Amino acid sequence: EGMGPIEFDGADAKHPVAFENGYPTVDDSYNTSDDYAVNCKFANGTEMTITSRGDNGITFEGTKGRIFVNRGKITGKPIDENWDADKFTDEDLVKLYKGKQFEGHKNNFYRCIREGGQTVSDVFTHVQAMNTCHLACIAARLGRTIRWDPKEEKIVGDEQAAAFFARKPREGFEIPRV
Repeated sequence: EGMGPIEFDGADAKHPVAFENGYPTVDDSYNTSDDYAVNCKFANGTEMTITSRGDNGITFEGTKGRIFVNRGKITGKPIDENWDADKFTDEDLVKLYKGKQFEGHKNNFYRCIREGGQTVSDVFTHVQAMNTCHLACIAARLGRTIRWDPKEEKIVGDEQAAAFFARKPREGFEIPRV
């Protein structure tokens, strides 16, 4: 709670059609940015770039080098120079999977339905991740920096950007307040 980036700079996004006020100027046309680099800043000074450039996956860069990970591989200087598969034990996997057995996300989800409990890949983490994606998209659409309050889960000081984050639902499809 209260984590995640606080600033998103979408100035480095190119769209296949012109945009005005965050909306494409051409109807019925492909309008998703296909060349972008949105820079995200965290309160502690950490920076993250969400980009279309390079392989699909995630790169972590630190003082000792870079590590690239996707569903099919893990590469990078720290891995190449220090990788020792024997260092990782079953106990490490138990910690990684929150004390649950490794069985894949789908099977873990079904097990939690049957037996109760929280999934390894929980909804709270996913909400934070999806908020980050949506905010990066809004910044790219508007071509500027937007600011986010992760505790309040609100865009700060930019009514136009905030309007993109939550649209009024169509009549009859509202989510009831409980």
